[in-house]
Amino acid sequence: MARKLADETLTAILEQCLAVSDNDFACTNSRASPFAHIREPSSNYLVVCKRWMRICTPLLYHTIVLRSQPQATALATVLKPKAHLEFGRHIRKIRIEGGFGAAVKQILLAAPNTTDICVTLDLYATDKVEPMCSVMATALQPRHLIMASSFDCRTRSNKQIKTMLKTLQLCVGAWKSLVSMLWSVRLVCSHVYALSQISVTTSDQLFRSHYLFGRSISSAVHIREICLAEGVLFLSPLEVVDLAQQPHLDRVVIRQTASSLNSEFLQMGLGGIGFIAPEIRAKLVFDEEVPTTRFAGYLFVVNSRADPD
Repeated sequence: MARKLADETLTAILEQCLAVSDNDFACTNSRASPFAHIREPSSNYLVVCKRWMRICTPLLYHTIVLRSQPQATALATVLKPKAHLEFGRHIRKIRIEGGFGAAVKQILLAAPNTTDICVTLDLYATDKVEPMCSVMATALQPRHLIMASSFDCRTRSNKQIKTMLKTLQLCVGAWKSLVSMLWSVRLVCSHVYALSQISVTTSDQLFRSHYLFGRSISSAVHIREICLAEGVLFLSPLEVVDLAQQPHLDRVVIRQTASSLNSEFLQMGLGGIGFIAPEIRAKLVFDEEVPTTRFAGYLFVVNSRADPD
């Protein structure tokens, strides 16, 4: 029966089998990654027959999720210039869950058509992000950035986290194609008391790095939408309003979750600021007000001024 199907029909069917959902790709809980569970290898579809291999190869490389050094090394080997560099042109989305050295650098250089990138800042001191950071600003021109990390009040920053944050700060300015960004900082401490402790610990290096990154976003005039997902604890209500006042921003979306008490605090703080111009208040959107779009999993708002993908 499959032999009688047109290539377009078979592609539509296999695309559903190989697709990575927007919600999974943009998951900001890096400590409970949806890709941590063992699944059947997607490459199994390629060995059915030559026709399936021809159709499935672009679909297989559409979304790349890097979770280990061996995985990154294997993909970098495939994408070497003298191997199958053409496979890299199929890559549209890249999710990087760690620092895997020179292999990630090779992958980024081979993926010039990337439109979405998700980076986790839950990095160990033994990770290696310098090679990747050395080419991120020039090798890519994505339209959507997702930055996820966990803030643990029991730990401090390390060189890898600070290097990645500085690189992303440069990339936000250098990626002129970037139109939307999701920024999430998940609070790991179990006690609500920790929130007040973090808010006054301005000398902590990790806090300070995230804080400065948040303040630098407003200077990226090409960004139209920003989603603050549990990262608002680094920004006061006045700073959120100041962010919304930037003329280049259409929306500042604030994601609320059951455990995100800081979003409730933010709403209370906004109510106590006093007069906020109606056009500025209209830019502040809590997630239940976000219209359903093909980026709904990312909680991005439609940008009518952005060119379609």
